[in-house]
Amino acid sequence: MAIEDEIINITDLDVGTELLNTDKLLIETNNGTRLLSFKDFVISVDNINFQDRLLDTTGTGATYNPTFIDVGGYNFLSTETIAGHKPTYSDLKGTLQLVEKHNAELTVFSNISANIDSNTLGVQDLVTNLGTIQSLLDGASALSATQISLSAVNFKQSGSGIIADNKLSFTSSEDVTPVNPNVTYSNNPFKITYPDDNTYVESLILFSGCIILKSASDLKDKTIQIKKGGRWVRTIYRTAQIGTQQHVYEFNHIESVKRGESVELSCSTNAPEIDSTSSFSGIKING
Repeated sequence: MAIEDEIINITDLDVGTELLNTDKLLIETNNGTRLLSFKDFVISVDNINFQDRLLDTTGTGATYNPTFIDVGGYNFLSTETIAGHKPTYSDLKGTLQLVEKHNAELTVFSNISANIDSNTLGVQDLVTNLGTIQSLLDGASALSATQISLSAVNFKQSGSGIIADNKLSFTSSEDVTPVNPNVTYSNNPFKITYPDDNTYVESLILFSGCIILKSASDLKDKTIQIKKGGRWVRTIYRTAQIGTQQHVYEFNHIESVKRGESVELSCSTNAPEIDSTSSFSGIKING
């Protein structure tokens, strides 16, 4: 029988269920019919007609490389990145960092919220306690009837002056005299007598001074004294010398002063004058 008389129909061949690397494909080429190993069979975008079904290449600016946008300092894949791009860790790093940042902020906010709840309860307790105190005060008839009659006895004396009969006298002054009308106050010579009535109670008084005496003589052994009730309670020695004629006496002294007691300033010499930058004050610090 001639070969051309032997007809083999391709449908008569056995059906295969898989392809192995060692299998062959029968292909028709420009140079005739050939066999191709399956391992050498490659499908790419250059030899298929359904490329647009595999990759989205229709968008404006489409590219095979990922593109990014900046969101608050973090890089995110942009919508111009093709749909077929497989993201790497580097591509998603910005997203992961932002998630981590938000998680940390939520933790902090959670702690703050807990503190707010605690503080709210504390404020509510405080309001309740204040209401209790107000009720007690409103109900205390003896307390509500008490009248506060104390009045200020603070003073400040400044300016130039002289020393006569060993007493300091301020002849020009920018003085702040006590508000209490029952204080007896004089700046020439300086003397203050505290009230002897219920507008004043025995108190600690802070006496502060910076008195500058002008004299060409050496005053290193000369002193200024604070007198209370006619007796010395503080002796002040020269603390500094400016040039040859200005002698500085700077001091702070706390003294308990009773009702009706007087306070004066004296000096162990009559020679010097008081410089205009001098000052002396008495401030009540308790009572």
